[in-house]
Amino acid sequence: MKIIHSSDWHLGKIVNERSMLADQVIVFNRLIDEWKTSSADVVIIAGDFYDRSLPNRETVRAADQLLERMMNELPMPVCVMSGNHDAGERIAYGKAAYQKAGVYLAGLPQKQPECVQIGEADIYLLPFSEHGFIREIYQDSSITSLQKAAQKQVETIRSVWNPDRLNIVVYHGYVTADSLEDERGGLIYSDSERPLSIGMTEYVPLEVFEGFDYVALGHLHGGQKVKSDRVRYSGSPLKYSKSEANHHKHYLEIDLTKTAINVKKCPIQPIHDLRVYATTFEEAMRHKSEDYVYFELEDAHPIHEGMNRLRGNYPHVMSLEYPALYQEEKLQEVTRYLQVEKVMKTPLETFDSFYQEVLGQEITVKQWEYVKKAWKEAEESEGEACD
Repeated sequence: MKIIHSSDWHLGKIVNERSMLADQVIVFNRLIDEWKTSSADVVIIAGDFYDRSLPNRETVRAADQLLERMMNELPMPVCVMSGNHDAGERIAYGKAAYQKAGVYLAGLPQKQPECVQIGEADIYLLPFSEHGFIREIYQDSSITSLQKAAQKQVETIRSVWNPDRLNIVVYHGYVTADSLEDERGGLIYSDSERPLSIGMTEYVPLEVFEGFDYVALGHLHGGQKVKSDRVRYSGSPLKYSKSEANHHKHYLEIDLTKTAINVKKCPIQPIHDLRVYATTFEEAMRHKSEDYVYFELEDAHPIHEGMNRLRGNYPHVMSLEYPALYQEEKLQEVTRYLQVEKVMKTPLETFDSFYQEVLGQEITVKQWEYVKKAWKEAEESEGEACD
């Protein structure tokens, strides 16, 4: 079984008030051209086909054209699933008509998860939904998190699956092999990913999907595996934030059997790359680029009309920052604050105010006990040294 795994197309994405749609249309049409000559058995797009639940008319027109090409020109079936950015009802629009031509649109969760049978494989599609929606589907009050929602859906799949076939599940969310106590779940993030829920309730442990031959994941924009080659995020096909500048975008080509897996990363060439340049203004003006560029200027003072002057050499410049100046200003601000506090308050009062200023929250009773104990020990230690 050969699988093409992609995700997070985010059609209609706007980055720094700049529409990415023109780039997306060209790149995604190129992908379809590549897949036309592929020997793959299925294409999977694991959520966030659109960037918004209410895409504008230009985005809908582009989506219609891309889906029509996949329906009419690709020799293999295609599975397109909704993510947390999509509106499931819109992904599923025209579902029955597309399915007759081999394009399976999964927009809303079903009590019996949708299964697409292709050759020796059963592909189970789990569109994104809040856990409350899954709780209503199953009339199960114990479903109080995304983890419990996923567990219920997977249990339903296991009740009907054939373990002798290749069992593949498509899921959109945070799946981690690390402890749920880990603040980031051992995953690699980017700034363009929208949180799914509050705190750690959005994470699903890897063991929930134990037994599947392949878990095709969407949501994270950086391609990565979760402990095993059989559990992978393909990542987004284009860079959608400054934090993704160092990503190497690709889709995955998976050769899968019950006993073996081979993963090939197929690179995707953008129309305009997205880069971060940390340099001086003078050095920047010696070069030109059509890429999307974020500048972090190292100059000792702001440059007059800096953005407009850079735009002459970099027509797609995204932003201009002065990180060193910002850090210096913050240091001066903290220093002034501490100087004032030192005059007005005791050391412990100063620490209390500083803690609230920096973290934006009050110190807890237990933490305050540690602070007072440490201060008392420091005073006693200083007194002994004087003796």
